[in-house]
Amino acid sequence: MIYHSHNTPEELKNITDIKDKIQTRTNEISWIVNSYILDRRAVIYLTHVCISMIMIIFCMYQLIELNECHSQQLYSTLLTLIIGIYLPSPAVRNTKH
Repeated sequence: MIYHSHNTPEELKNITDIKDKIQTRTNEISWIVNSYILDRRAVIYLTHVCISMIMIIFCMYQLIELNECHSQQLYSTLLTLIIGIYLPSPAVRNTKH
């Protein structure tokens, strides 16, 4: 629907409602920080990736440096958990032709 001067009041109300919905949706997925507009989803994703990478590097370092097998269990478990989060889940494919 395009705005024209001959639109009816109901059409103008619909246009206004649509603009409000778009603005609301934009506000839900954006963060404004120091006059920068950031995509909320990207910030959360990049934060998760950075924290995971720090934990992976720390766990690998501890696995290399620790000599006792008992001490390594925690770090190998954490490393496996983090890698498992990022790997896709296996799915059964239908092979019928």
